Amino acid sequence: MESYPSEKLRILLFEDKSVLQQAVKNLLENYGCSVLVASNFSEAVKKI
Repeated sequence: MESYPSEKLRILLFEDKSVLQQAVKNLLENYGCSVLVASNFSEAVKKI
């Protein structure tokens, strides 16, 4: 039996390919994480 953190982890996903963004975002959300997606460096910095 897997255990998950009691608090939701916040993750910034930095990936330029939209197909990979969606796949990884879905996977992380299935594990209970909160995911922000950025396609490039400046977009990622604005989300921090």
